[in-house]
Amino acid sequence: MEEKNKKINQPKKIKVIKKKRKRLTQQQIIKLVAIILMLVFVGGIIGGSLASVFMKNPAGSNYTEVDVQNQLIQSAKEFEQKIAKDPKDTESLYNLVEIYSQLGYFERNKKNEETAIKNFLKAVDYATLLKDVSPTMATSADYLRAGYLGEAGKLDEAKVIYESVIKGNTDPLISRIVYADFLKNKMKDDAAASIQVQAAKDAAVTQAETEYVESLLKQYNLI
Repeated sequence: MEEKNKKINQPKKIKVIKKKRKRLTQQQIIKLVAIILMLVFVGGIIGGSLASVFMKNPAGSNYTEVDVQNQLIQSAKEFEQKIAKDPKDTESLYNLVEIYSQLGYFERNKKNEETAIKNFLKAVDYATLLKDVSPTMATSADYLRAGYLGEAGKLDEAKVIYESVIKGNTDPLISRIVYADFLKNKMKDDAAASIQVQAAKDAAVTQAETEYVESLLKQYNLI
């Protein structure tokens, strides 16, 4: 499993979809977005929606929340224009997922829950398109879909996707841990979460995998 050698960071840092990866400022993102690191195995495409925002004004030290939100909205329009020209532009699709998820969090912070949900669902739509146009990124897209469905309150739909990923057996360690986190924190089902935690432990074969699982379980506060 290639991902076990990759460092799973707290989801406060996102990298740019560029050949030269650049570190961005901290973001308020659910733990699931740490799984963006899964995109490493599909050709090194790692991204973050705020890349275009901050790169336009690298010296912009006095951004306000409104400034960033407006920049995100403008960036969304630009990426959507690219998608209109090339529906298979995976980089733009991924950026749109991240942009709309961030807009969702902005609206949620302002107590505009209805608008927040609309943005999260747009993120889901673009993640679905990402999966459709790039089969090699299907698992990563499924994590994104499930995560933002969860944020939109569509827990049963998210659960179906998580279980589908687990059945696909593409990454039995990570998928079960992420699912356990969802079950515990979104579904409030500690018993079901414990089953997935044990399943992740059982899926670890080598000592390295066992240590990897233990580190992730600690990171996700599942042990």
